[in-house]
Amino acid sequence: MTCGYYSTHPSCVENTFTYQPTENREKQSSVLIQRITPAKVTMVSLPALSTLKILQHGPYCVEVALNRPKLLNAMSALMFAEIHNVFSLLHESPSVRSILLTGGIDSRAFTSGLDLVDHANIFSPPGRSTEETDEARRAFKFRRILENYQTSLSSISSVRAPVIAAIHGACIGGGVDLVACADIRLASQDAMLKVAENKIGLCPDLGTLQRLPRLTGSDSWVREICFTARDITASEAHARGLISTLYPNLASLREGALAMALGIAALSPVAVLGCKANSRDNPNVSSALAYQTAWSSGALLTSDIARSVTEKTHAFNDVP
Repeated sequence: MTCGYYSTHPSCVENTFTYQPTENREKQSSVLIQRITPAKVTMVSLPALSTLKILQHGPYCVEVALNRPKLLNAMSALMFAEIHNVFSLLHESPSVRSILLTGGIDSRAFTSGLDLVDHANIFSPPGRSTEETDEARRAFKFRRILENYQTSLSSISSVRAPVIAAIHGACIGGGVDLVACADIRLASQDAMLKVAENKIGLCPDLGTLQRLPRLTGSDSWVREICFTARDITASEAHARGLISTLYPNLASLREGALAMALGIAALSPVAVLGCKANSRDNPNVSSALAYQTAWSSGALLTSDIARSVTEKTHAFNDVP
């Protein structure tokens, strides 16, 4: 699983995802995306959204903003479901020619990573039922959740329009998995990235280990930041090629990212979509993610996770 430090109470998840917290989803009005064709203008309706906000910039550019500012955009189960649903719909929208992925303007962070409270029942010690105590059944449950979350983030890399991630503030754990799926990554000088999973007894399992070596060209650096779970400044990420352009602050980041997205949207969609289609994840990423899922399905059974979260000091047992 992926890691984060901020959390909130659970809310329900689309039926396409297997992990379903019990509280009712906040009711929000449907979000409309304008579809423009040479013949007429029509409207494509997206489902009601609780964790994302959709903004239209001109006829061909869409902004997808993470929208849980009070929790620093912590990634709940519902957010994973909504990411998958939204990007799947955008993939089918002929008029969407570029996509801007942001942390919004109200949050101090791009994302603080996994919402631990929302996922508390997953990491809690098993109960007494057969489903909870049987290790094989628990492993199958974890596998299903991991596959769903990997599919959610991979929908960003597989959507046919280019995706530009604009990163400000903290981008922790699952946030690194998230932006690794974008085609272009821009950041403000205050951005701080961290692959923090090892801090709470987890292994990064949603794409960081599979995508970052190709994006940065350095297996050694990727292993260093994953093993140590240390902070990565925006300048270091830029020097390593993970970020292509730095901006002084959030306002200039938004201005630059939007200008880039609108510029791309104004070009021939045949040419741009062709560039995207021929520079996507290679097949090795899919097979590596499948292996990662099999590994983590068992590793998530460890008691090290609960100890890492609840205890100030750790003395972990050896692995046989």
